[in-house]
Amino acid sequence: FEKGDDKIGLYRDDLLKTLSARKQSIIVVSNELGMGIVPENPLGRKFRDLSGRINQNIAAMADKVILLTAGLPTYLKGAP
Repeated sequence: FEKGDDKIGLYRDDLLKTLSARKQSIIVVSNELGMGIVPENPLGRKFRDLSGRINQNIAAMADKVILLTAGLPTYLKGAP
């Protein structure tokens, strides 16, 4: 995170804390933004980068991570 991103970092920390405190199973759905064209504008790049970092944080604490492409699952973490 860059200077001025403190608020985003706090929101991320709150989200991760909330997810880790839950006893129930949680399904998180997110768009994949890093495999496409690099956005031209700085705001688009920042959004892509922050989304990717938050997805990495969530995936690190998850028991199972599945990438779904064209309806076909690829298990990145955890057995089917």
